[in-house]
Amino acid sequence: MSNSLYEVSVRRVFIGACAAAAMLTAVGANAASFMGKLNGVACASAGEECPTDKSDPHLSVEADFVLQTSDGKFYFLPNIARATKQHYATETVRIEGEKSPKFDMIAVDSMSVKRDGKFVKVWDPSSSDDAFLKLWSDPTKYHLGGDN
Repeated sequence: MSNSLYEVSVRRVFIGACAAAAMLTAVGANAASFMGKLNGVACASAGEECPTDKSDPHLSVEADFVLQTSDGKFYFLPNIARATKQHYATETVRIEGEKSPKFDMIAVDSMSVKRDGKFVKVWDPSSSDDAFLKLWSDPTKYHLGGDN
């Protein structure tokens, strides 16, 4: 019994769509709120808390920053730029997002920082888009091109 190329293609697309829907359902089930401090990944791996403050040299040498919860677990935040995480290092943050079922990683929907006892939203995916668009709207203004 021979299957036509069209039938095989349709079957593969259908199976792929079902697999993608199952993955999205599984990931969506992991959406949650996480609280902790932004800590350097090397320090978190060693069970230490650093940088200790905004003048600590660890800020410049850490490869990345992670959310470290009060129980000592830490989670990578891959869709937030390192510079943003560095800016809020040592501060208490609340992360809204979906934890990977496979890795210690959170796809962040928003990040809020505790200020005067309240959480203030400081990052979401659109803020990254806005900064990118502002930066590239006039490259010469930011010395990213041109003759200056």
